[in-house]
Amino acid sequence: MFRSKHKDNIEVKCEDMVSYLDETKSASIGAYIAKYSIIHIPDEEVDGLFENIKRTLVSNGLFLMSCQKGTFKGMEQEPYQQQKDERLQTDEKLEFYINYFVEEELKIRIEKAGLKVLLLNTFESQPGEMQVSKIWILAQK
Repeated sequence: MFRSKHKDNIEVKCEDMVSYLDETKSASIGAYIAKYSIIHIPDEEVDGLFENIKRTLVSNGLFLMSCQKGTFKGMEQEPYQQQKDERLQTDEKLEFYINYFVEEELKIRIEKAGLKVLLLNTFESQPGEMQVSKIWILAQK
């Protein structure tokens, strides 16, 4: 079990990221973890989101992001439906917005927002996951 002497100072939020950041006080957040969530933000809003992340991070605050690798940005059919996953009980076509990134694009956009990229790793998908490479990036204010 994870224990921290700082447990009273940790708060986990699960909210609409864009709205939350718009309302968050500057220099008030220690770290953000965005696992496969920014991929659903329309591309024209991503740079502003990165700027808001930088604005709201404390000095030396961290931003960890993961995403799928690629260049496509738009509506895509639900991967589980494409794979004919038996748990999906609908014949209706299911789609969602996805924003893939490539390493250099992501690095440029995050640095343009004023964050320093500390680590950028790309790795292949595991069995049972969407069959697309993944990117993880760690940046600091």
